[in-house]
Amino acid sequence: MKILRYLLFMLLSLKSINILAQKDSQKILTDTTLAAGVVGESGFVGKEVGTYCLNGIDKYLEKGTVVIISGIKNCKESYSAGRSKFYEILYNNTTYYISKENLLTVYDYYGQLENMESNRADSFRAHAQLVSELLYDDDSKKLLRFLSGCKSKGLAILDWSFYDESEYTEGTSVKINVYNPTAKTIKYIWFTFAGYNPVGDKVVDRRRGANITMKGVGPIKPEASGSYEYSYVWFTDMVETAKIITIKIQYMDGSFKTVANPKDIILPGKLYDLIKGDE
Repeated sequence: MKILRYLLFMLLSLKSINILAQKDSQKILTDTTLAAGVVGESGFVGKEVGTYCLNGIDKYLEKGTVVIISGIKNCKESYSAGRSKFYEILYNNTTYYISKENLLTVYDYYGQLENMESNRADSFRAHAQLVSELLYDDDSKKLLRFLSGCKSKGLAILDWSFYDESEYTEGTSVKINVYNPTAKTIKYIWFTFAGYNPVGDKVVDRRRGANITMKGVGPIKPEASGSYEYSYVWFTDMVETAKIITIKIQYMDGSFKTVANPKDIILPGKLYDLIKGDE
């Protein structure tokens, strides 16, 4: 528990400070120090540093994602006399490599790890992996509790988003992934969406009105998932934010369930990463 509290404190500290402003004092790394960093720009990271020192496209990490640092890796570039530098990081208990320039840290962790004796570097990595495993197990338990808690509500939303359909046309679309946590097979689902413009006013679509309902067809069996994509939910690009207002579900036995507060069944993004794995 002390390790988890310490990590939580570190992660919150990293998010609350200006990580671009470097401290004059240096934090000295030991083999039991927990070091964290924040992804500077959204992009892919890889499980290996391979040909031409590229680190692959195994996982997409959003800007602002907090990761645990477990080591470093230098790579001699075959096309020049230079070296590419990578941090070894842990995300969802999996090791990846990210370019040094794209991981923001408060302290000069890279330089210290580069000069660390090999046995201490191994101990540092083992400690980071232990903490990562503890956090991963904790998140897995949270995921199971969340899905179990959705049984009485009739549905879980694993992930959903809205996006500009095309740069050549006026239109905003929606895609949504759901999970059936119940013992019944889902026949139909009706999602009701509302969009809001940049000043917070509700967008009234000229064809469908303010609250727009889209239908999803099953079947979605118990403990199975389903995906839906709706093009041109709004025939406008003015949608800055959107919400799911209500959800109605019909099961194969003819019964219905209404979700009045869909935000309660939306899985947090970090927990969704445990399900979707590498992309």
